[in-house]
Amino acid sequence: MILWIFHCAVVVTGIVALTLTFLVGKSYGIIFIGMAFAFAGIQMLRWGHSRSVSCPLCHGKVIHGSQCRKHREASRRRPFGYISSLFVDVALFGRFNCMYCGTPFRLKR
Repeated sequence: MILWIFHCAVVVTGIVALTLTFLVGKSYGIIFIGMAFAFAGIQMLRWGHSRSVSCPLCHGKVIHGSQCRKHREASRRRPFGYISSLFVDVALFGRFNCMYCGTPFRLKR
C-alpha cells in the first residue's frame, strides 16, 4: 500500500516537473530525471513484493498482474485497473474481493 502511494506521488511529481521544464526552465529537468529513476526503483520493489502476496483460497497472485480471466465479482473502479482498485478498496473500506476467485476478504483491525 505504501509503495503504491509513493508510486502515485512520484508519477504526479514527474508530470509536474516535466511540464515545468517546458514552461519555466530547464532546471526542473533534473527533478524529472530523479523522478524517472525513483519510478524505476519503486516499480522493481513493487514487482518483487507483489510476487509474495497471494489469495489464501485460490493462491492467485492478488497484486501481481496476470493475464488470467478475472472473476465477475472482482471490483474495478474506473479509471483504475483491478490492482489499483484493490488498493483503493483496502484504503477506503478495509476490504477487497479477490480478482481471480471473487472471495471477499476483510482486513483485521
